[in-house]
Amino acid sequence: MKKLIQLSIAINILIFSVLLVLSSCKKYLDEPPNKGTVIISKLSDLQAILDNPLMTSSYFSLATGSADEYYFTESTWDAKASDQKDAYIWKSTTNIDGWSLPYQIVFQANIVLSELEELEGSQSEKAKVKGQALFLRAFAFYHIAQIYSLPYSTEYLSTAGVALRTSPLISVRSVRSTVAETYEKIINDLKESASLLDSQKEPLNRPNKIGAYGALARVYLSMRDYANASKYAQLSLDLSTELIDFNQLDVNANPGISQYNEETSFYAYMEGFPYDEGITDTTLYNSYDESDLRKQVYFYDPGDGSRVFKGSYAGFYGNLTFCGIANDEIYLIRAECAARANDAAKAMELVNLLLRKRWMAGTFAELATGTPEEALEIVLKERRKELVYRGTRWTDIRRFNLEGRNITLKRVLNGITYELPANDNRIAWLIPNEVISLTGMEQNKR
Repeated sequence: MKKLIQLSIAINILIFSVLLVLSSCKKYLDEPPNKGTVIISKLSDLQAILDNPLMTSSYFSLATGSADEYYFTESTWDAKASDQKDAYIWKSTTNIDGWSLPYQIVFQANIVLSELEELEGSQSEKAKVKGQALFLRAFAFYHIAQIYSLPYSTEYLSTAGVALRTSPLISVRSVRSTVAETYEKIINDLKESASLLDSQKEPLNRPNKIGAYGALARVYLSMRDYANASKYAQLSLDLSTELIDFNQLDVNANPGISQYNEETSFYAYMEGFPYDEGITDTTLYNSYDESDLRKQVYFYDPGDGSRVFKGSYAGFYGNLTFCGIANDEIYLIRAECAARANDAAKAMELVNLLLRKRWMAGTFAELATGTPEEALEIVLKERRKELVYRGTRWTDIRRFNLEGRNITLKRVLNGITYELPANDNRIAWLIPNEVISLTGMEQNKR
């Protein structure tokens, strides 16, 4: 006799309410957030769970909100809710919930993985579903780790990482793994997913081999394992090299880039933190050349001479911004790793390939450099300009400071300067109080 499973997800907590009831010959799953009942009797039902829009939209933009790509005016900041005001200035007691959303992805992926083998289907069909579920779970774990765990480094390997939930059952207690265990799980799941998935990019909300290799490149880069980041970036580029030609875009459109474009290999977006009401950092905006079309495609003037971001690959305007995998990022990862491996020529070749698609036709003069050190600085400058508002800047600041760049973040409000020094404990946000209360997990240190 099969089990009857009724599962409902509480949006703002990690522990999901699960009711297990034995019944007749069918399984049922509440489909959040509407709590409608879906029969799980065939492989396509599991695919439907993975295709649920929440699987690519349940990411919280606290990493973007924490970084130095924008600022609030005093009046805008004064109007914010208290938790958003606290987060903006990195207040040590800030308790804002970016934890629960991605754990919905983990929960749903675990349902698929736990039910997969009981259903009929070919091994190739099951492999594709399993690969997608493993990718989505690993991608969510990585996102959570960028906000709630200290970065990967020898110094922090034994500190608390994320809760690596691999079961949908409430009876399984949530505990925090170490940082080392967190990244090991993410890497292993992504590698297995890459071995199971094919290179088909449609639809883009479904993980594929290209995106899995790209995600591995992103994760290894965050770990400062540049050899492996280079390896997987190249594997991704071996399968897909498409770049958007910004000369073909309407630079005045808002948003400036279509939702599903040729560069994207995995589509996902973040929401939640209202940085979209902020103004793009003046130094960052001024770093774009006048012939660089990103200056028009990415930003617009709201009427007061400031610049607001509109260039998300998510295809939306506002605080919904892209956090998936796209080829521009992969080119830059491969270029950075080449520079770090003393191959300045390769680094410049890759950067120039990208920039030729970004500048006005006929205006771009290829960049050249004689040393790997100079090449690295050029790549990192272009990385910041190309990947603006994708959440990668926060991760970059964390890894750069581990390498001694000593980046201190600052906000100035009402004559007061607030700072987040390099390697401060606040680079790992406090886990929401209700999660700590319900699970008894270790809280991050202050």
